[in-house]
Amino acid sequence: MTVASQTGELAFSLYEDDNYNIYTLPASPGGIAVAASAVAETPRAAALPPFRATGSEITRYLQNPALGLPPESTAYRTRPYDPSLHLAYLGPPSIGVGADRYGYGVGGSVAAEFTDILGHHDIGVAIQGGGYGSGGGSFANQIGGEVYYLNQTHRFNWGADVVHIPYVSIFPAEGKQLVDLGNGNIVLADVLQQVREIQTIDDVSGIAQYPFSSTRRLEVSGGFQRYSYKADVETLLFVNGQLISDKLSKLPGGFAVSMAKAGVAFVGDSSTFGFISPVRGTRYRYEVQALHGDLKFVTALADWRKYFFIRPVTLAVRGLQYGRYGTDSENNVLTPLYLGEPGLMRGYDPYSIGADECTNKTTTDPCPTLSRLIGSRIAVASAEVRVPLLGTKQYGLINAAFLPTELFAFADAGEAWHSGQHPKLGSDTSGQEAVYSVGAGVRILLSYIPLELYAAKPFQRPGQGIVYGFNIIPGW
Repeated sequence: MTVASQTGELAFSLYEDDNYNIYTLPASPGGIAVAASAVAETPRAAALPPFRATGSEITRYLQNPALGLPPESTAYRTRPYDPSLHLAYLGPPSIGVGADRYGYGVGGSVAAEFTDILGHHDIGVAIQGGGYGSGGGSFANQIGGEVYYLNQTHRFNWGADVVHIPYVSIFPAEGKQLVDLGNGNIVLADVLQQVREIQTIDDVSGIAQYPFSSTRRLEVSGGFQRYSYKADVETLLFVNGQLISDKLSKLPGGFAVSMAKAGVAFVGDSSTFGFISPVRGTRYRYEVQALHGDLKFVTALADWRKYFFIRPVTLAVRGLQYGRYGTDSENNVLTPLYLGEPGLMRGYDPYSIGADECTNKTTTDPCPTLSRLIGSRIAVASAEVRVPLLGTKQYGLINAAFLPTELFAFADAGEAWHSGQHPKLGSDTSGQEAVYSVGAGVRILLSYIPLELYAAKPFQRPGQGIVYGFNIIPGW
């Protein structure tokens, strides 16, 4: 600021050395400037606010940086670091019990994670399962679990994982049968049969990780896998509502295969997660794994995802391809890949496809609608628009943080094929065909449980209108 005084002198202010100083220049040429505020007797009225020339709190601390610190001679008590583990996370335990005239059933799950305070050692445990019993039922074959350990003491991380997972399918049937109760007493009994198929995966793996940065890492893994299958049938006989017989017998066709495995993966994740799904950044995983033993094949995965955040809307896109390659990639022992799994193609859930949709049958393909979703290789492309309906003031159209809710609209495209075939956008004479669906839905974070409800229009399901679905998964 520059002003002219009544004496004709030119006065101006200058901020320097943490002070405001006022300088004057005489009207005559060759005059010498005088710093008015530099004189100790200068009244405060001559200094501009905030009067830092007299010394501010910041100036005082800058001049005495050791103020408030303990003396250098102070001795501190030290002790070795205690790496003991503490409960870091407990998954919501669940249990259910039911009973009827056919028997009783129970199921549930629980998961927990333990770690030390620095996160150097991480242990996770999960148990889930259930079953039924009426004399012949068995719970032992239907209990699964996982235990893993990860050591992150150094940049090079390593760990181990042990998994036992049974997949149980039950197919009931009812009918009538003549039964001899003895002494020539033959009666008509109600028959309930339950065919139970159990596919079990046992896996022991070791893993090593080397992070190149906070968002990219290299993984190397190796271990042993065992796949087994068995089936049995339980036959229950009822006379006048009373259970008179309960027999369990094995069915033929069981098998078990064992394989050693080794794999390498390059992983990246720079995404920022919202309440239920990622909202910005990039995620990807490129992985190759070789299996050798009773079966010999290679699996390959390429999974890339990108999230564009335009507050408060997120546009999410994804491309995924996974397949089995090699000598035994088409072996019937392996469960085929299914395109309509939750998190892949919505609108093609296998349990929603009825027999009335199996049109254009052939002698080799009894249901083209279902078979076009099955293969040894799959590819999926998806796009979603996500809007946070309920959330916080910072992220949510409505401030209701107690029940985070996300609306989304989606478009999915995918195809499944076998060895010797190639993915196509349309269809061919062999029945191979790409499938498409569009729809909308809502995701809700209920405590720790992410719920997804959607309505989809599948275009490759003849005569089918809107299909509704429900998943317990976060957004991809």
